[in-house]
Amino acid sequence: MSPPVVVRLHPGQEDDPLARALAPGAMFAVFQPIFATRDGEVLAHEALMRINGLAGGPLQVLDEARRRGRLGEVETLAART
Repeated sequence: MSPPVVVRLHPGQEDDPLARALAPGAMFAVFQPIFATRDGEVLAHEALMRINGLAGGPLQVLDEARRRGRLGEVETLAART
């Protein structure tokens, strides 16, 4: 098992979901299999964005990024993770 990632934020950013998501090492992906209902064969995997230390989840980050005009930045980071 990997050691936990320590997310370092600037003072005042602790409650900012976008700052937390964009902090180095905060965002990571998990992969979920997609199964065929007929025989249970794994057809593909989908990548799901997760953020260390964020209780609200990725939708909170995406909504905030969209509101601030920074959605492309979050999407690029997620794709590179």
